[in-house]
Amino acid sequence: MSANILKILGVFAENQNEYLLDEEIKENERDVAYRLSVFYALDKNVDVLLAGPYIEFYDMQKNGYNNSFDNFLSKNQIGLLNYNQFEIVSKTYNNIKTRRQIKVDNQLQFDFQTTGKNERLIEILKQIKSINENSIIYCSTRAYTENYAKNILDSGAFEEHSHTDYSDFITHISKNFNKDWVVVKSLQKGIGIHHGLVPKYIQKEIISLFNNSYLNTLISTTTITEGVNTSAKNLIVLHSKKGDKELKKFDAKNIAGRAGRFLYHYSGRVIVLQNDFMKAIEAEPEGIKHKNYDLQAPKDEIDLFYSSDEYLSESDKTRKLNIKVEQDKRGIPDEIFNLYKVVSRLDKITIYDELKKLTNIEIDNIKVLIRTINNKMDIDYDGFQVVLKVIRPIVKNQKLQFLIDYKGEANEYSTLTHLTHFYLTGGFLGSVKYKMSSMSVDKAISETAEFVYNTLKYQVVKYLGVFNIMYCFIQSQETNKSFDEVTGIDRLLVKLEYNALTDYGRIASDYGVPSNVLDYYENLENKAKSEELKSNFDNYEKSIFDKVEKIIKGAD
Repeated sequence: MSANILKILGVFAENQNEYLLDEEIKENERDVAYRLSVFYALDKNVDVLLAGPYIEFYDMQKNGYNNSFDNFLSKNQIGLLNYNQFEIVSKTYNNIKTRRQIKVDNQLQFDFQTTGKNERLIEILKQIKSINENSIIYCSTRAYTENYAKNILDSGAFEEHSHTDYSDFITHISKNFNKDWVVVKSLQKGIGIHHGLVPKYIQKEIISLFNNSYLNTLISTTTITEGVNTSAKNLIVLHSKKGDKELKKFDAKNIAGRAGRFLYHYSGRVIVLQNDFMKAIEAEPEGIKHKNYDLQAPKDEIDLFYSSDEYLSESDKTRKLNIKVEQDKRGIPDEIFNLYKVVSRLDKITIYDELKKLTNIEIDNIKVLIRTINNKMDIDYDGFQVVLKVIRPIVKNQKLQFLIDYKGEANEYSTLTHLTHFYLTGGFLGSVKYKMSSMSVDKAISETAEFVYNTLKYQVVKYLGVFNIMYCFIQSQETNKSFDEVTGIDRLLVKLEYNALTDYGRIASDYGVPSNVLDYYENLENKAKSEELKSNFDNYEKSIFDKVEKIIKGAD
């Protein structure tokens, strides 16, 4: 075994998608990003540990054996430790179906008086609450988490709950978002809602409240399986899907793993309420594969440059050669292509060609845009439209395509241009307030979060980033400057990705803080302004500020 000692309890969880090449572009790109991360992590002078739960491995003695993951291990001199046969926390599975009476154990039994799914959920929660235990409820979509929260609230099951111990948090989000937001109403009754469109710092606080027994119930999507530690005895499963796709065994086992927690609950209960979750749990396991070590696997263009020739077909090798020919025609060096690796070389070449087609007026518009970004962190509409024109040919996400293409009745500026301006000038909360004039508070926050977290920070940043490197490269050629000397839209990219421009601001943003605390760190050079912001912190903001200050001072 080499110095690369890679002990894998289970790895490449994202690759359990059968090398998917479907409409779920984001999920596919996560697969690509993960493979690239591992590729660059396997440095000969670095020891690496990659661990993950519930990963299955192919048995070479059985039919259908795929050797790609074994090839990966062998070629990189990696040792594998498979601990799948061990469960630190035991589980009991209770599939309710249509049964009226069921004894789970000596502490918990149900004698259902109703047959409806929602009514039975309420009965289960009441029983669990009566023995002073908490519950996580798994739902397949964000909409379901909020709908079930409303149903529980309407039932009056938790009317007697007191939120006195975290009233500062309730007051804060009521003031900064809206007192009628379903997340606020739920928290008041001891119910937490956790999904990808709840702002990060609120997600974090909800998990903390739940783990410290201030909340009785946590309703969540698969976000609870993604780097979140929870302590719950009971998991109630309402759906057997992840979004609109049936759960695979890996997903189901990972969700079930939320029942019980080492050092807190040494056994957990999984309660399945009217769905096919147990089919996924009991399904035949699928062995793990590695696309870059599988000759038969169809390769994305990106994979061509991270797979050795022995795992490329003749057509793959021809494709790779043709791409290199196009690259050489334009004189684009490899170091340019090595930026924004999840975007293919041909897409980057397309951006290069689109930039080369621009008129002098359009180039001037881009320069005005860059000055506007650097002077006041806003966009010049005409310059931003030129950028959108350049990136549009490589945009694959349908929602982003619509935001670029739809220009309203005036047919002048893209919806994305307007939304980006409103976000830069008003922030997340400003965007929410703008939307609330025409829709409910729940929908306004959900749509704003979808745009900011999924579209703006992920999709838009990626495409604008590719635009930026190609723009700076071309400008460096035409002005005889080094690449690093050319001013591009870097400041905008940093702002969109981190919502912060300063080092301290980025630390605070990564930690997850309210906007006022972030603004404080972004304005430290203006002492009067930063002190004014600090003096106006509410009680919750003060408590978060104290925590972040310790981290920042520790980093110094």
